[in-house]
Amino acid sequence: MRILILIITLTGTFFFIWYLIKMILQRRDNEWNLRMKADNNKAMASLRIPALERLAVMLERITPERMILRLYKGSETAGMLEADMVTALREEFDHNISLQIYVSEACWEAVVTARKETAELIRVAASRVEPADDAALLCREIMALEAAVGNTAIKSALVHLRQELETHY
Repeated sequence: MRILILIITLTGTFFFIWYLIKMILQRRDNEWNLRMKADNNKAMASLRIPALERLAVMLERITPERMILRLYKGSETAGMLEADMVTALREEFDHNISLQIYVSEACWEAVVTARKETAELIRVAASRVEPADDAALLCREIMALEAAVGNTAIKSALVHLRQELETHY
């Protein structure tokens, strides 16, 4: 009987000590993980903030008004200007595509939607003029269409970027 009580006592003591050691090690691991996350957040901040800035610049550059100011040369046809605008839009987006890893999925989707809606606005405006027409007609059509419909996707994407910045910093 004494041996049974001794075995039960030793087993209980063993499991109690094992549980305490396990809890101590888990707590150390959690503290280490928190320290690593804090260090990673500091490192990510130096990458994430410039990424948000670059995305904001890209969104500003792909607004139809700014694209017209940058690309319209005065002596080209509507078809040429449309091709230049679509190419510039694609290149601007492709140049900044790697920045998606620094923003949330919802924020990136807002940026993609802004690009798609801008491309659609350019296509719709181009379909209302002949490709051989003067590019100034396309410029007027784009500006009129943007004024009528509004390109809220770019504004929405910029709001997402600001929210992302406020959420993390």
